[in-house]
Amino acid sequence: MKHFKKIIIIHLILCTAFELNAQKDCEVKKLGIEKTYTGDCKKGLAHGEGKASGNDTYQGTFKKGFPDGYGEYVWANGSIYKGEWNKGQKEGKGELKIIIEGMDSVVTGYWSKDKYIGLYKYPYELLSKTPDIVTVYFSNKSVEKNELILMITKGQNPTNVIGLSVTGLYGSGIPVNRAVVYRDIDYPWQGSIRFSYDDRGIKSEELVVKINSPGIWEIRIDLRFTR
Repeated sequence: MKHFKKIIIIHLILCTAFELNAQKDCEVKKLGIEKTYTGDCKKGLAHGEGKASGNDTYQGTFKKGFPDGYGEYVWANGSIYKGEWNKGQKEGKGELKIIIEGMDSVVTGYWSKDKYIGLYKYPYELLSKTPDIVTVYFSNKSVEKNELILMITKGQNPTNVIGLSVTGLYGSGIPVNRAVVYRDIDYPWQGSIRFSYDDRGIKSEELVVKINSPGIWEIRIDLRFTR
């Protein structure tokens, strides 16, 4: 029995020494989790997979002493963030469960430099286009309404098109000053824009776009200029 107790005491001493050495030899640079660390190490810094603790706890990937990659961070009050990190800050896709007065509130989406930016990473996306569409310009004119304004140019000069069609929208567009306006858009919206035009013969073009944020969005489609 005494021998067994000695083994337990030696085990505890070795574990304590290991934890102290791990902290001393492998530094975590993010405050809040800087007290103890176990895991991969490189040049004296937490680097790779590991677990760090202080007032809070983080388990996941590290780079140069900071949470970097994917990991789970648990605050002292019980709030939890699971997701992507960059240089010790929330960056990318993740889920944050906030504990307020014993109640859970869950926020999912994207973060940039530790700040929540919304459910989507980008306000708009150009998913595909045909080769003769040189450039597609997006601009949000206002957030007071939800509209879509389409303008098609060639060499940045307005051009006439034939058979313009837009999928995923209700109703027809209204011509306004060489543009076409679609009103009462239910954003987020994804659709294809198809049209034809005369350029020494009839040519057809198509692009697929996605708009995630509300507002009056103008999309200007600039075609290849031919002499």
